[in-house]
Amino acid sequence: NDRRDVAFKDGKVAAVAARIEPSSSVQEIDVTGKLVVPGLIDLHGHFYHGGTMTSTDADETCLPAGVTTGVDAGSAGWANYRAMRDHVFRGKVPRLLAFLNISATGLTLLPVVRGELQDMRHVDADRTADAIKENPGFLVGVKVRMATNAVSHWDAHTALRRARDAADKAGVTLMVHVSQSPIPLRDILE
Repeated sequence: NDRRDVAFKDGKVAAVAARIEPSSSVQEIDVTGKLVVPGLIDLHGHFYHGGTMTSTDADETCLPAGVTTGVDAGSAGWANYRAMRDHVFRGKVPRLLAFLNISATGLTLLPVVRGELQDMRHVDADRTADAIKENPGFLVGVKVRMATNAVSHWDAHTALRRARDAADKAGVTLMVHVSQSPIPLRDILE
């Protein structure tokens, strides 16, 4: 955490020193006044660009901010993640991973329906867990939105239990969105 010169070789940091002789390099880039950091991780983004109304293009939003790994937070579910993986994420410069929404179609229907968990027929813990197990290194967890615009208070506990069940069956992390939750935070944490 200081003013330093940084040298790279073969895509890796080769040296960090108070002064590295510029004549020893093939190319010199002056970043005076800038921060040089390792690639940052955006842990909660929505990168299913074109698949949902709220998603952004990872190349346009991640790279300018120094983000080299983006984690999509539930834009797609078990029924539509393949299009995100095979068509939207393919060819992007940042490394992209995803939490799989417990709802079959993730956030894609939000312009049409009030919330992705308004119909519990869209929530299938087994299919969600199977999709994650079939995609190691890409699908890293389960996402559930415990928000009043996502799930009715009478279905919130069921949706949360199914998401926890899917995460446990797949052996992955559960990410819970908790703003304006229809159930108390203590229930979610339990």
